[in-house]
Amino acid sequence: MSNVSPTYTVVAANLDTDRDKILALWKSGLTHSGMPGEKFDWFYQKNPAGAPATFFLYCDGEVEPVGVAAVGIRKLRIGGHTITSGELVDFVALPEHRTLFPALFLQKEIRRLALEVNRSHALLYGLPNPKSLAVVKRVGYQLVGQMVRRARILRSAGYLSRYAPRWISKLIGPVIDRVRLGMLVLNGLAHRSLKAEWQALPDSRFDALWEQIATQDEAKNVLMGVRDCAFLTWRFAECPLRKHEFFTLSSADGQLVAYAACAAEGEILHVHDFLVDSRKRSTGKALWLALSRAAFDRGHSIISVAFLGAKSIQRVLQAAGLMKRQERPLFATISAEVTPNTVPAETHGRNALLKEPHWYLTCADEDV
Repeated sequence: MSNVSPTYTVVAANLDTDRDKILALWKSGLTHSGMPGEKFDWFYQKNPAGAPATFFLYCDGEVEPVGVAAVGIRKLRIGGHTITSGELVDFVALPEHRTLFPALFLQKEIRRLALEVNRSHALLYGLPNPKSLAVVKRVGYQLVGQMVRRARILRSAGYLSRYAPRWISKLIGPVIDRVRLGMLVLNGLAHRSLKAEWQALPDSRFDALWEQIATQDEAKNVLMGVRDCAFLTWRFAECPLRKHEFFTLSSADGQLVAYAACAAEGEILHVHDFLVDSRKRSTGKALWLALSRAAFDRGHSIISVAFLGAKSIQRVLQAAGLMKRQERPLFATISAEVTPNTVPAETHGRNALLKEPHWYLTCADEDV
C-alpha cells in the first residue's frame, strides 16, 4: 500500500450545469430538512444579493468531485459603506475524504480565491461546529465572539416537572403562568400606543425602518447585514424549508418601530431575526414582552432567539426574560483590501472589525 498522500485541487462549480453533482455530494452528509432540491433552487439561485461562489474538491485519479463547499453572499452595511461578505455554507466531503488535509486545503483555497484572487468578497465568516474549529483556526479565521442563544419559558409545567412530581407541576404550573402573563400585561401598559400584529410579508415600512436604523449614529461602527424588504422577503417569506411570520410593533401613526421574524417548531417559537428602532429605549423591551404574550396566546411554551452583538442589546434580552442557554463561536477573516480608508475611522482599522461590538448577527445572517 502506498503512503503517498493524494493530491487535491479546487475547481469552481457552475450552478447552471452542476446542480446534480452538488445534490449528489450533499446526500453524503447534509440533510437540508429533507428538501435539498428546494434549498438549492432558493438559496443558490434566488438570493437578491447574488449566487453563492461554489467550489468542488477533486482528488487526483477521481473523475467526479469528492467534496463541495460554498460562500453565500451577504451584503453588510457599516457607516454608509456596503461590503460584500461571504458565509461558509454547505461544506461536505465523501466519507473517505473526511480527513484534516482535504478540509484544510478546501477552506484555504476558498479563502484565497474569494479574498485574494477573485477579490469577490471583503470578508468571510462562519459559525463552525466543534469538529471544524481546528480547520478554521489554521486557515486564518479569527474569533469574533459568541452567538448567544436565549430562551424564555412561557409555560412552566414541563420545566417544573424536572424538579417536582408531575402532578404538582401540572397543578401549580398554570398558576405561575397566569401570574407571569399578568406581569407581561402590566409591563405592556406603558406601551399601549404601540400596535402589535402578525403579518406574512414585509412591506415598504420595513425598508423605512431599515434605513432609519442603518443611518443612526450607533450603527455607524456596526457591521449589519442589509435588512431591506427584498432581503427579508427572500430570506423568510420565500424560504421553502420552514414557514415564517413577522411579528410587528407600529407607532400610532402606522410607522414600523420593531419586528421579529418568527418560525414555529412544535412548542417553541424561534425568532430568526429582529430589528428595533432604538431612539426610544423602551421599544426593545416592548417588542419582547408583546411577543411573549402573543406566543403564549398561540400556545407556545418557549420563545428562543440567537444573537451576537452589542452588550446593550444582550441586556435588553436578559431584562425581557430571555435567559442564556448556549453559545456558538463566530469566526471571520477580512481582506487586505478593507483598509481604514474604507471603513469608519471610529472602528480604528480593519482588525477592529473582527471584534464582537462591531457586529449585529442573527440567524438571518447564517445558513438554513
